[in-house]
Parts: sequence; C-alpha cells; structure tokens
Amino acid sequence: MMVSERTLLCHHERLFSRLILSMSATTTAAPALVKTPLFLIAGCHASLHWGLATFYVLLPFIQQELALNYTQTGLLASVVHIASFAVNLPSGALVDVSGKRLLCQLVSLFLAGAALAGFGLAGEFWMVVLMTAVLAGMNTMWHPAAISFLSSNYREQRGLALSFHTVGASIGDALAPIAVGSCVAILGWQTAGLVGAGPPLIAGLLLWFYFAGAKDADAEDASARPKANAQRRSFSEYLDGMGTVLRDARVWAVCLLAGLRGTCQVGLRAFVPLYIVNEMGASAVWIGVVLLAFQGTGALTTPSAGAVSDRMGRRTVLLAGLLIGGAVVIGMPAITSPLMFAAIAAVAGASLLSMRPVIQGWALDLTPPHLGGSTISMVFAIQALFAAAVPVVSGLAADEWGIAAAFYLFGGAAFAAAGVAFLVSEPQQ
Repeated sequence: MMVSERTLLCHHERLFSRLILSMSATTTAAPALVKTPLFLIAGCHASLHWGLATFYVLLPFIQQELALNYTQTGLLASVVHIASFAVNLPSGALVDVSGKRLLCQLVSLFLAGAALAGFGLAGEFWMVVLMTAVLAGMNTMWHPAAISFLSSNYREQRGLALSFHTVGASIGDALAPIAVGSCVAILGWQTAGLVGAGPPLIAGLLLWFYFAGAKDADAEDASARPKANAQRRSFSEYLDGMGTVLRDARVWAVCLLAGLRGTCQVGLRAFVPLYIVNEMGASAVWIGVVLLAFQGTGALTTPSAGAVSDRMGRRTVLLAGLLIGGAVVIGMPAITSPLMFAAIAAVAGASLLSMRPVIQGWALDLTPPHLGGSTISMVFAIQALFAAAVPVVSGLAADEWGIAAAFYLFGGAAFAAAGVAFLVSEPQQ
C-alpha cells in the first residue's frame, strides 16, 4: 500500500519509531507497528533485569558479610535459576490457556518491586534466599506473556521485535551495575537493594496506565489489536497442540542451545563481580563499569543480530556470535587490568547477549502462534535448569583449581552451543 507524502507529514511523530522498526517489514505488517507498545514493553523488561542485576552486584558483599566460600555463594546464585525453573512451565500454560498476558506482566512487575524492597530490608540469610526466589520467579513469569505478545504482532519481523525486547533487558542489566555499585560504595548494600525497588514499581504503573488509556485509541484501528490478546482455548486443545510441539526434536535442540548459551551468560554474571573484587582487588565501581560494558555492547548489537537473522537465517548468526564469544571468555582470566577486562567484556557482551532473541525467534519459528507462551516457557525452563547448576559447579571448580577454571567452563559451553546450532536444520522463515 502506497503512503502519500501528505499523510507522512501529518503523522511524522507517530511514524518515526515505526520506520526504524519496519526497515525490513512487509507492508501488511506495518499497521501493527503503529499501535503495539513495543518500547513500553521493552522498558518494563529493562526494569525486571535491573532487579536481577542488582542482586549480582550485591553478591560479593553478601558473600563477605556472611563469610561464604565460592561453592556456598554459587548455591545462593543458583536460587535464582531454581525459582525460574519452578515458575517457567506453569506460567506459559497460564498465558496460553487464559490469554491474560497483561495481568501476568503487571503481577511480575509489582511483585518484583516488592521483592527488591524486601531484599533491601533482609537481615538474615533465609530472607535473602526468599526475596531472591520471588524476584527471579517474577522475572521468569514476564517472558511467556511479553514475548508471545510481540511474536504474534511481528510475525514477519520476529527477530527484530524480540531484539528490541532483549535490548530492554540489556539496558536494565547495564544501568543497574553502575548505579547500584555506586550506591553500595556510598550507602551500603542493603540501601542499594531498597533503591533497586523503584524501577519495576514505576514500570508497572506506566504499563497499567498505558493500557487503561489506550482502549479508546485501539478501538479506532482494529488492525492494531489482533493477536495482541490471546484467545481462550480449552485445556484439551492446549494439550493436543503441546503434544505436537513436544514431539518435535528441533524444538528440544533449540532449547538445549538456549541452555548452553545461557550457561555462559549466567556464569559470567555471577563470577565477573567475584573476579573483579577477589582477584583484581578492585572496588564495586569497577563491577559497574565492567558490567556496563558487557551489557551495553549487547544492547547495541542485539537489534542488528535480530534483523540479520530474519533475513539470513538464525543458524548463521548464532554460529558467528557463539564462536567469537566462547573464544573471548576463555581468554578473560589472563587479563589483570580492570580497564582491559572491561574492553574484553564488551566484546563478550556484543557476541553472546545479542544471541538471545535469535534463539527465541528460532523456537517460535518452529511452533504455532497460539502456543507461543508455552514455547518460550520451554526455552527458559531448559535454560533455567542448566543455569541452576552453573554457579555451584563453577564454584566447585573455582575452589578446586582457581577461578580461571570457571571461565574455561563458560567458554566451553558457548562452543558446545555453536555445535548444536550447526547440527539443527534451518527453520522455514
């Protein structure tokens, strides 16, 4: 459909963001780009990752206060992934059967904010464990609802749309370390936990008010609303559809790929702060600088990775990113300068973090749209299962052979993920 020059002038502000997003879209996909609150959802995603990033920044100081060794500290980090695994599968089924995507997203944001506030007030180990579990569970509950929403509305630009959602995560992951690290240095770790509660609570209010105020506007353009809210389906229909998905070996292979790539990311998030403080003797501010470099470059490269994967295929992009990332991670323990470590971390972030939406897009390419929530739950469940073991196994290796051994494990996982990507057949685009 041709758009007149006069129309472009009249709708310049509305179309500016649309044109950025739709550089590779077909004309039939364009109307959905006008109304779908992609950037708002990405921003809410950022607030949830801000919360998790806050936990990882505080981890070395919790370790010091509670006199934990690496294995015990790794076990505390594993709580994040145990809770994620427990919440994953039921949250996906809830989204696909009930269609309550918005409600699931709002619950995730408000309870995550409450957990961060409680985390900042926690004075005992069991409270830290409880608040960490709630925070991780709500971060997980967000994904099936938000990602299936975006996937339904950007079928022809799935990789690109999910990339912007991932950019939100990277922004939260990047901003929290520098802000919270500075807060720790000035006010202490518990106050920093309280400060971290603000972003998810504010994001929840913004999402709530947006959808409350958008009802009338959405009624003017019916093309903006299809697929945005999943229709209810009977539980038997849901089970029939999931049976087909579960019998597809390619879906399980992509889940394995997600678990291996996630192993590398999770390990770095837990052990980079420990390496900076314990091995380099640097301050909490350097934790923020390094993680900002790691997450920031990931945010910058993710849209390009998603868009290229839409055009060239998921496997080609994944092979390049995983091989480069694995090589860089293995070389990280040889770096002794915090500044050089930040530079190497930037390369690792650019190559590894940008692969998240590519993997998610691949899984959704292989499954029916009405099972998008459960598909994402499968991906994140396998990822969480791997991730739950990573901190403990890596902690054991670090206690036995030194912390460098943990980085070798992370790099090896990235290489293994590349091997899986090479073997899986390319999905139809």
